Amino acid sequence: MMHEKTLVIVGAGGFGREVFHWAEDQIIAGQADYTKLAFVDDNATELKPLVADHFRGTIQDFSPRAEDRVVIAIGKPTTRRKIANLLGDRGAQFGAVIHPSAIVARSSTHGEGLIICPNSTISVDCTVGRHLHINHCSTIGHDTVIGDFVTLSSHVDVMGNCRLEDEIFLGSGARVLPGCSIAVASSIGAGATVQRSIKKTSVLYQVATKRM
Repeated sequence: MMHEKTLVIVGAGGFGREVFHWAEDQIIAGQADYTKLAFVDDNATELKPLVADHFRGTIQDFSPRAEDRVVIAIGKPTTRRKIANLLGDRGAQFGAVIHPSAIVARSSTHGEGLIICPNSTISVDCTVGRHLHINHCSTIGHDTVIGDFVTLSSHVDVMGNCRLEDEIFLGSGARVLPGCSIAVASSIGAGATVQRSIKKTSVLYQVATKRM
């Protein structure tokens, strides 16, 4: 007997609940290979109603089924990698959530576990790795290569021909200028602009001044 596929969202915080709705939109648009949705999360106390109605248990106790497709809706790259390794060892098959309003060029490729939120774009001839998060209204320019477990917060602009290594976090509104590369595990703060390549792991923040 064929079982309907279930998208299991790991992490039931704010981002996980957003991903639930984007996955619902994908199902409604007929663009999903799953028909059901579920959550797993280690914080099983005071669950939001949406989570409680779809709760499958904790991450530690989760045993992936053949019909499950898993995405990890946890923003911190290193935590996401640990969970992916844990569940991968248990035989988890990782899926993807690509909101119907997102644009992914046919000439670009992506790894498993991808989450693309509304109104975001992967342009032509890009290669992006596993478990990439692309939040609302973010853009990856042409010919860019991005590693595994990278997080783009909302309104991030990675321009053409960039190279981003694994486990990089880009805060909301960050911008990476054309041709720049960023070293593994770097953190780029909200509103910061990367104007030249970062060759060693770095933390870059742009200090905002408040007008009185």
